[in-house]
Amino acid sequence: MNCPNCSTPALAGGLFCTVCGTKLTQPSTVATPVGSPTSGYSPAPPVTSSTPTQTNYASWWRRVLGSLLDGVIVGVPTLILAIYILLVRGTVHLGTGPTSPGQFRCVYSSSSFICPGGTYLHADFRTLIVGVVLIRLVWSVYVILAIAGPRGATFGMRALKIRIVNASDETSQVSKGMSLLRYVAYVVVHYGNFVIAFFGIFGLLDSLWPLWDRRNQTLHDKVAVTVALDVRK
Repeated sequence: MNCPNCSTPALAGGLFCTVCGTKLTQPSTVATPVGSPTSGYSPAPPVTSSTPTQTNYASWWRRVLGSLLDGVIVGVPTLILAIYILLVRGTVHLGTGPTSPGQFRCVYSSSSFICPGGTYLHADFRTLIVGVVLIRLVWSVYVILAIAGPRGATFGMRALKIRIVNASDETSQVSKGMSLLRYVAYVVVHYGNFVIAFFGIFGLLDSLWPLWDRRNQTLHDKVAVTVALDVRK
């Protein structure tokens, strides 16, 4: 509104004219220019640039050490079982008899390996085979559940601060299905290639693949869409 005396535009909310001092009949409702201190406008907060955090992938050496630790864990009970079956429960006899020319092979007969010269090893080989299979089966189930667990790691991985996560977002927990697929891919790559007589070339490639992979993934990681992270703080 304007001052009724001098027609000067009044300030918003003003009770008196700023020029002649005449009292205004009602507070001024003239809009104050946008951006002025009294308009209620507040400037936008400054934009700060943030640098994306870099993902720390588990190195090849740490993954190898973790696998060796896991190998010791599953290898010790297997070795104990073998020693018990073969040496404690079994019978080993070193023969001193003559060896026929050209006869250097041992033959298996009635739970015994009989070798030239009277040397033989008698043991319950069936129990040994069943025991080794059971140990590997229990270990396989543990690995699948451990990778799919909240820590995403086996004993060896936990010791080396390694965690297996979903490679699609590199944060979420691996599902049981993904963990099963990952383990099956590992078994096929490392052991199945012997069946097709490739002399372990696929297993060797799988073990060495993290050396040149951008995210340090193995081949069985790529099959299951997983990645190993270095979670050291």
